Amino acid sequence: MNEIIISNTILNNININHHVRVVNHHISKTSILIQSITLLLSISINQLTESINEDWNQTNKDCSHLYRSGKNATNINIIHTFIKNNL
Repeated sequence: MNEIIISNTILNNININHHVRVVNHHISKTSILIQSITLLLSISINQLTESINEDWNQTNKDCSHLYRSGKNATNINIIHTFIKNNL
């Protein structure tokens, strides 16, 4: 009788250990997936930020040029302020 209990205990421990290894494997794969997604999002956000900054700098140059040239200076200033406040 004791042999059966010991045998069942060993089998249960082996079964539990197997499930723990499987869960740990899934956790590891999930972690790698999350890291990959985070990296891709970070790269995308950086590229988007660079693009916005380039566009903003070009807008500033265009507005400054038009303002200095005196062509509709008041309208350009209003547009520039509107863009600045809404981006």
